[in-house]
Amino acid sequence: MSTSADISFDSICKCPPFQVSHLFADEPRILEMLRANNAPANNSELAHFRGLVDEGRLELARYDAEVGRIEIILDELLLQRGSLARHVDRYKSVVAPVRRLPPELLIEIFGLCGHPCAADLNLLPLSQVCSYWRRIAVGTPILWSHIDLDVALWRRSGLTSKTLLGRLDSSLQRGGSLPLTLQVDLQRDDPYDISIVKTLVKHSARWRYLSFSGELESLGFLTSVNVDLPLLESLSISDVGEFEVVLNFFERAAGLRDFTFEGDVSRIPTIHWEHLQSFQYRDIGGVLDLSGPLSLMCRLSAGAKFCAVLDTSSTDILFPDSPQIVSNVGSFSLALHIQPFHDHITGVLREIFGAITLPRVQHLTLHHQWYTPAPTWNQASFFDFASRSSLHTNLIQLDLRIIISEDELLQCLVVLPLLQHLTIADSEHHGNPSLVTDHLLRRLAWISDENCLIPRLHSFTCTSLRTFTDEALLEFLTSRLVPRPRSEDGGTPFHATVWRLFTYSREFSPWFHGRVHELVKRGDLVFKDGLDPSQLVDPTLWNSGSPVPVSLHSRSPSTASSEIVRRALSTVTERTEEEDIW
Repeated sequence: MSTSADISFDSICKCPPFQVSHLFADEPRILEMLRANNAPANNSELAHFRGLVDEGRLELARYDAEVGRIEIILDELLLQRGSLARHVDRYKSVVAPVRRLPPELLIEIFGLCGHPCAADLNLLPLSQVCSYWRRIAVGTPILWSHIDLDVALWRRSGLTSKTLLGRLDSSLQRGGSLPLTLQVDLQRDDPYDISIVKTLVKHSARWRYLSFSGELESLGFLTSVNVDLPLLESLSISDVGEFEVVLNFFERAAGLRDFTFEGDVSRIPTIHWEHLQSFQYRDIGGVLDLSGPLSLMCRLSAGAKFCAVLDTSSTDILFPDSPQIVSNVGSFSLALHIQPFHDHITGVLREIFGAITLPRVQHLTLHHQWYTPAPTWNQASFFDFASRSSLHTNLIQLDLRIIISEDELLQCLVVLPLLQHLTIADSEHHGNPSLVTDHLLRRLAWISDENCLIPRLHSFTCTSLRTFTDEALLEFLTSRLVPRPRSEDGGTPFHATVWRLFTYSREFSPWFHGRVHELVKRGDLVFKDGLDPSQLVDPTLWNSGSPVPVSLHSRSPSTASSEIVRRALSTVTERTEEEDIW
């Protein structure tokens, strides 16, 4: 590093002052000659000026030499100035607040750095900040308790399979005995598959949450492996295989509570269905026989949640004989994908209502994928279904994002007197009239007689084109605040959420916002509005994120926590350049 001695400040200060060229002395005379276009008067004067030209070249060379000398000194000064600035930064780093953070807070920050959609090794840059951070990153098991593994990224990493499997094994071991969250994405016929699964299964006693994407054949050998799954609570499988397969490995997970399966019904592994609290199913490539996925809920225990996302666009789809599917699930959610105009031929909802009986259902959800046409409501089949299932004594939550007329909705609500939560939506496709209008809001308003619809309504959500007026919505909201005895709901406010669709952008008036703010401030109302979030991310698509070869995440970082991490990285400057966490 350069020092003040290297630059020789004394020599700069003690050297003779640089003399301005004496040639400037006759500058006024030369300028006057040029203005008047005067030439030298005789040969003697001509020779004099030619001599001045030669002397000028020597003076320029003297100036160039001085400029070069000063530039060398300036470069040295700038270099040392940069070194000094970095040294001052070290002083700042020494007194940085992040250095006084206890290890517990640093661990929280490290955990916040992980994110499901990260595309790098999150712990690697943190471990290279300083040796102290490296010790914390490597020595904290909880930071290694969530591992995302994507074989596609392994292929692009440029590392050997031995190195990658070694990193995976190191990551698993650093988690100690803590429960594991695993997201595993394998490729069809990939040579890594068996080696990866064998490495993971060594720690199967620690699996708590497992998300697997690939062919179930990759797990086939586990049937003969003598291991238990005592901690496994949540299992998600996205299966891309085609032929029937028998897999009973997950029978050993007696504590399994949540199960998600994407693929062909015939390839669902054997599990303890009676222990499940929640089951989600999504078909791949279109369902041809609705009996298969719908009959799965018959295996669930009373009160469990059932959710199915089905592509019913095939013209050859088979429907169950009516009614043959009886289930005691407490929550039934169905999202349908149909082709335009095909629903008028098949009547998907009519057939589904005619095939199922849900005598214990409390939550009923009927959706469609927002970028596809909505199925058409069938009033007669719903009333038959409601009667068989005794919805008038059980149903407390209804969520409809389908094509239904105002009259049909109002008639349905008449037979659902216990309803507490209602969600409805306008259709975003052209040609369908708005459902949420001034007239509907007035019909939903509370009135003090036996004709009041859904008198126990506690929350209301709608996604709409906002063809109603602000006055009608406010009238509905205020009517629902007055009659609700505080003793019935513990004093909780009425909840209202009014989303808007992409296709319409009307904002509420300042007057409306002011009145709503008063109700919210008083504690009588909880109110949300804005763009429907389901149109930003389709809720029926199960998000697998973008996993990385070996990374971790504990939760999605908030803006505040991300700022903490950014400041930490900018104030701690010591690095272990040649050392990483492996």
